[in-house]
Amino acid sequence: MTALAATIIFAAFVGLVPLSLSAAAPTDVVVIAPGENIQAVVNAHLPGTSYLLLTGIHHQQSVEPKDGDSFTGERVAAMSGAVELGPFERRDQHWSAPAPRASAAPTGQCAAGPDGADSDSCSYLEDVFIESEPLRRITDPAEIVPGTWYFDYDAEMVILADDPRGLTVEISVLRRAFGGAARNVIISGLVIEKYASPAQSGAIQGAESSAWTIRGNEIRLNHGAGIRTGTAMRIVDNHIHDNGQIGLVGMGDNIQIEGNIIAHNNYAGFSTSWEAGGAKLVKTTNLVLRGNCVHDNTGTGLWTDISNIHSLIEGNRVFANSSDGIHHEISYDAMIRNNTVFANGYGYDSWLYGAQILISTSQNVEIYGNHVEVSRGYGDGIALIQQERGDGPYGEWRTSGNRVHGNVVIYHGENGISGAVGDYNNEALFSSGNRFDNNRYQAPGGDQRHWAWGEEYQHRARYRTWPEMRNMDQELDGRLHVLQSEPLAQICEGLLAGPTGDRAGD
Repeated sequence: MTALAATIIFAAFVGLVPLSLSAAAPTDVVVIAPGENIQAVVNAHLPGTSYLLLTGIHHQQSVEPKDGDSFTGERVAAMSGAVELGPFERRDQHWSAPAPRASAAPTGQCAAGPDGADSDSCSYLEDVFIESEPLRRITDPAEIVPGTWYFDYDAEMVILADDPRGLTVEISVLRRAFGGAARNVIISGLVIEKYASPAQSGAIQGAESSAWTIRGNEIRLNHGAGIRTGTAMRIVDNHIHDNGQIGLVGMGDNIQIEGNIIAHNNYAGFSTSWEAGGAKLVKTTNLVLRGNCVHDNTGTGLWTDISNIHSLIEGNRVFANSSDGIHHEISYDAMIRNNTVFANGYGYDSWLYGAQILISTSQNVEIYGNHVEVSRGYGDGIALIQQERGDGPYGEWRTSGNRVHGNVVIYHGENGISGAVGDYNNEALFSSGNRFDNNRYQAPGGDQRHWAWGEEYQHRARYRTWPEMRNMDQELDGRLHVLQSEPLAQICEGLLAGPTGDRAGD
C-alpha cells in the first residue's frame, strides 16, 4: 500500500475528509519509502504536510515542495540524483557503458589543467562515481587513465580505464533534489548526494524560496553547489562536503548560516578566482555566518563578494583552504569578530591575496577578537587591499573606515603581511579612516617585515618592520612578542553536524 493510499484510507475512516483522490489534508506524518515518487506524494497533499523519508536510497527524486512542508530523513535516508551504469563492455584497454546525460548546458570557469593548459572539463554537469568516489573528468579520450572518465556524447557512452567489475558505478543526471518558490519549508536529517547541479546552482536550489530551514543534513558529491541560498534561509548544523564547485552559494536578505561543517569542496576543478571553495554570498543584507568549521576547500573559505551590507561573521573556525580564509570584497558595513583563522592561502598567495582575513575594496568593516595564524612559507595575516572596482548600490567601492583592533596574529615564519596596500588612489587609502591598533603579534624574530602601510604594489620589497609600522602612526597601542610556538591543530574541535552528528575534521 502506498503512503498516499494509507493516508486517504485513514482520513476517511476517522471522518476527516471524504474518500477522494484530491489533495489530502495535512496529517501528522506522511511516510515515503524508497522507490515511491516523492513529488507525486507531495502533489497529493495540501501545503503544510510533514513527510518522513524512510531509511534507504531514494533514487532519481526531485521535489518542489508546497508552503510549510517539511521533509525529514529517517536515519541514513538519502536522496540521490544518480543512476547506476552498466553493463560495461571491455574495448581494448577501456571499459564502456551506455549512459544518460544531464539536461543543462555547460556552465562555469575551470582552473587550468594539470599541464597548465586551459580546461573546460569542470563546466559539464555529469560526474561519474565508483563506490561513491568521484572520478576526474577529461575531455580528450586519448588521456583516459585510471581515476578518469570520458563521456562520448555522440555514442552516449561513458568510458573508463578502471575495471568496474564488482563495483557500483554511477553517473549524476538530475539537477536538484529540492527547488521552487515555496515558503517556510524544512529539510532535515537527509543525505543529499550526486545531483548534476550546474555551477552556481545547488542540489538544494533555494534561489526563489523564502524562509527555508536546512538543518542537520549531509550534502555531498553534487556537481555545482550543495546549497543555493534564498531570502531568510537558515542553514544550520549541516555537513556540506565534497561538492564539485562550492559548498554553498547565493544571495538574499536575512540569511543565517550557523554550526555547519563546510569542507573539501571543489573536486571538479573550478577556478578559485572565479567562484569555488567553501561559501560565497553576494548582495546580501543582514547575513550571519556564525560558528561554522570551514576547512580544506580548494578556494576561499568564507567569501562575501559584491554589495553585501550589515554582514556578521563571528565565531567561525576557518583553516587549510587554498585561498583566503575570510574575504569581504567590494562590499560595505560588516563585523568580523571572534573567528579562528589559520593555515589558509597555500594555493594562492599573491600580493596580499591569500590572507587569513582580507578586506578588498570594502568599507566600514570592524575586525576584532580574531585569532589568526600565518603558516611558515605561505599566506598573510589581516590585510586591506584597494583597487579600482567601480560603484555599488551604497556608493563607491573603496577601502575606507575599516578598523582592525584587539586581534592576535601569529607568524610561524618570516613570511606573511598584515596591513594595507593598494594600486589605485593610495593617497585616499591611507587617509580615509583605515586603522590598525591594539593588536597583539607574535613572530620568531623582531626585525622581520610583517607589516604594510603607505606602499604600492611595485614596492613590495619595502614592507615594514614593527618600528616602521608604528612610525606610520599605526599600532600605537599594539604589541609584538618575539616567540616561536606550535601551530594550531587542524580540527573542528568537536563540532557536530549532519544527520548522524558527524564530528568531521577531528
